[in-house]
Amino acid sequence: MAIVKPLIHGASISATRYVTLPGTLEGVTENGVALVDFPGNDNGSVQAQCALNDDDRAKLTDFPVKVVLLIDESCSQPPIITGLVRDTLRAECSGDEFAVTNAAAHERTEVSVDGRRLTFDAREELLLRCGKSSILLRRDGKIVIKGANLVSRSSGANKIKGGSVNIN
Repeated sequence: MAIVKPLIHGASISATRYVTLPGTLEGVTENGVALVDFPGNDNGSVQAQCALNDDDRAKLTDFPVKVVLLIDESCSQPPIITGLVRDTLRAECSGDEFAVTNAAAHERTEVSVDGRRLTFDAREELLLRCGKSSILLRRDGKIVIKGANLVSRSSGANKIKGGSVNIN
């Protein structure tokens, strides 16, 4: 058992021994409390504390998730989630390309990233939306642009509808 020296003169600290175990984040309660399970736990899911950063917490949308737990050997304290377990060392965005999987359709959408340009490829339609504006690209070549104010350029026919139109 490791003994920790008190930081404040005269303070007494009882040393607690922790072990690191793989675990499973089973879900989150309505109050946002994590529920985990781990090897040797016969009580089902137990409440846990979380030491993950905001980015990792934001990724927790689908359960179960493999996690790393810090557990008080006496089990007198709730486990602490200290990390997420990934199957590979490769990051989601690995430089030049990464893929987003649509679980419902089991289709892959390719996205190319070169540091200066993002290239999105879609089979039927691609919709970009921000606030009151949107751009819809269709497979047949039709482009629908909507917005409060619009500036457009076209190499072919350009139909413009709006409250007022200024050309050149």
